[in-house]
Amino acid sequence: MPLHLFCARCGRRLERGITYYIVTVTLTAEVEGGIFQGRGEGDLEAIFSQVREKSAQELEEEVYQRFQFLLCKPCRDVFVKYPLGDEVSFSPVGQT
Repeated sequence: MPLHLFCARCGRRLERGITYYIVTVTLTAEVEGGIFQGRGEGDLEAIFSQVREKSAQELEEEVYQRFQFLLCKPCRDVFVKYPLGDEVSFSPVGQT
């Protein structure tokens, strides 16, 4: 039985032969200046305490996540125009 694909935004079935788009989102944590720079011993112990309280999965999800989803052409056009949601201002890193 063939696998049926659907648009993640509108739910439209992506029929065989139709062009669809794969969106990949990679979310990574960054700390300006480094996590340990300018911190005292007490600050570092507090950070390590927070780390010890979390599972390996929780820690990984805080620093890295990757998502993939499919879009039909009309939803792709909306996504490209408003990748953060309808009418949300967007400026990619490295562009002004």
